Amino acid sequence: MMRPWRVAPQSPIRGPRAAATANPHLFVHFRSATTTAHVGHRWINRPHLTCRALRTDRLLDEALACNGDVKRLSALFGISTRAAHRYACSISHPDLQLPQGEQR
Repeated sequence: MMRPWRVAPQSPIRGPRAAATANPHLFVHFRSATTTAHVGHRWINRPHLTCRALRTDRLLDEALACNGDVKRLSALFGISTRAAHRYACSISHPDLQLPQGEQR
């Protein structure tokens, strides 16, 4: 279970990677990031957009952001260290690597 206090923008875990948007909504699209509008219903009702897929994407993104720090993943998402280790090990997968010369 994700606890709101753990993902606060001022959190030392998030640091400078916290979203720089005034949009208060959970789902922010590049078109809605500069406004306070919500994303459209077609964006949310995609067939592949499940809760599990969103959580997995969030875990993988955080694993990439913290360079696979198992302790941070475990603390932020409330998952076991074994599960956090699995996500941390997946950041070296070729599909998650940036093209040569690009930075996060």
